[in-house]
Amino acid sequence: MSLAGWLMRRATGLMPPERRAWAEAMKAEFGAVTNRERLGFAAGCLWAAVRARLAAVSTWVAFGRCGVGLVTAIYAAFHLFGMAWVTGILLGGQDSYHDLLVAHGHVQAAARLHESRPWLALYLAGMGIGNMMAAVFLVWWRPNLFMAGWAMVALTVAVATVGGIMTSGIGTGTLWGWQFVPLVMLAGAAAALAWAADRRRRA
Repeated sequence: MSLAGWLMRRATGLMPPERRAWAEAMKAEFGAVTNRERLGFAAGCLWAAVRARLAAVSTWVAFGRCGVGLVTAIYAAFHLFGMAWVTGILLGGQDSYHDLLVAHGHVQAAARLHESRPWLALYLAGMGIGNMMAAVFLVWWRPNLFMAGWAMVALTVAVATVGGIMTSGIGTGTLWGWQFVPLVMLAGAAAALAWAADRRRRA
């Protein structure tokens, strides 16, 4: 698919439901313009769709979604960076903390740390990918995809919490389980913003 075609699909998909007729007219006109004009036309349509989408919700709802989405994306990026770091160790990179434990005679602790690295990488991947999905689809509001990302994070935290309790006791499980707090806050913010947007459409 060409860049112009991709932009056009994004524009028609972003258009609010009440402006579907306009989106269909854009698609029809897009098919009529020359290849040289298509990229500029599609970019203009995308800009018009963004403006129409923002006009369909109140300004504070749009800024609220962007603000919460930005914080969630930063949180996701932190986990993805950690996943990349742990993956590098698993692929043969230097593990300075492991080496430090061995140097101080804590061989068993170093062995447990080494055994936990693959699970830590999976945990960080679930947290990073799930939170990034939730962030993207909160800003570009797609409830089903937002919930898919949220559910990935919830499952990751649940597995880590139960695993921590079973292997090391309630104290370790609590260290993982606290992340249910921002998870519940994220769901609450998304629900409140969706309610506010729906209320404005009904007004």
